[in-house]
Amino acid sequence: MRWPVIIRTESWIRLLARAANSSPLSFLISSARQARALAIQPDGSIIAAGYAGLSNRPSTDFALARYKSNGALDPTFGSDGRVTTDFFDGYDGVSALALESDGLIVAAGMAGMGSGCDFGLARYRPNGTLDSTFGSRGKVNTVIQGATAWASSVVIQPDGKIVAAGNAMSRANSNNGFAIVRYGYEPIARGAAASTHPSGAGQ
Repeated sequence: MRWPVIIRTESWIRLLARAANSSPLSFLISSARQARALAIQPDGSIIAAGYAGLSNRPSTDFALARYKSNGALDPTFGSDGRVTTDFFDGYDGVSALALESDGLIVAAGMAGMGSGCDFGLARYRPNGTLDSTFGSRGKVNTVIQGATAWASSVVIQPDGKIVAAGNAMSRANSNNGFAIVRYGYEPIARGAAASTHPSGAGQ
């Protein structure tokens, strides 16, 4: 029962490698880059996401690339198949992807600022542009009080609300915990935090 999954996974890796000149990461033209999440769209297109750095500044951005089913970058997505998104000129990166039923793409990870980071989410239209109806111009950062936090997973509920979960490290004693954030649209504008559950220090 597991063989089809293993074979399919290996074919994705080969597909990404072939599309990116033998490196799944070379679609990100930078000195610091890593792909951390994959999503398969209904038409078979593959979205890879992670982070990309620029040589002219010591930081990273959200980075996404979309490949056609034949392994070629999809030129209808962003700029020649690639998209980068900056939050606060800090270390930003995608750790998880979720696809909405209407084709919108939700990327979750960390939005770095200063010496810490927050939950960072961005939502993209099918063509790779930011969805301006989500948060502030398509982006949301959520502060977990007293903690450095980053999202490592994201799901879409049946009612359309977005739930992100991840780590919350206490700034007071560096103990690790967890945090869950739900983003809704009624009565709070879509992209604003509807409920949070930051962990206590040491839990």
